[in-house]
Amino acid sequence: MPPKAGERAAALARRPEPPIVVVQSNPVELAVSIFAEQLGPRRVLGAGAWGTALAINAAQRQPVLLWARDAAQVGLVQAQHENQRYLPGVSLPPGLAFSAAPLREFRALTAVADLVVVATPMAVLRQILTLLASCPAPVAWVCKGFEAPVAGDIGLLAHEVQAQVAPGLKAGV
Repeated sequence: MPPKAGERAAALARRPEPPIVVVQSNPVELAVSIFAEQLGPRRVLGAGAWGTALAINAAQRQPVLLWARDAAQVGLVQAQHENQRYLPGVSLPPGLAFSAAPLREFRALTAVADLVVVATPMAVLRQILTLLASCPAPVAWVCKGFEAPVAGDIGLLAHEVQAQVAPGLKAGV
């Protein structure tokens, strides 16, 4: 009979060489959590449920600016101190600031960031990465799925879109 998970973990912990850490979590959440603890100012682009949740996590340790395309939504979130549209009942930490700056101002918005997290729908990733092409900070995206096919072509994954529009960007999933 194979050993139980707890027994395997205990056996690994007793090994004399450096420990092996197995993380059963979403790797993107783990990466954002690590970056939140290690880096200075960061920007999260996309104030939906996913972007807001990541921003809340990071803002518990470091200042975070959460960007939304909808200025009215930003006004409501700031007034209510929660994102009732996407995360009702979840209070926002004091280290979380908001912006609805126009897309043309992305360069200034991201200039002082140590990390930019793009949490937008895949349908706008190409536009966002094009605007971030000269961003000096690392860019991580958490978009799901494929880009819609264009002119009979197959839909592209996020890293393929990035390779086309911002090949020099320090970026990844």
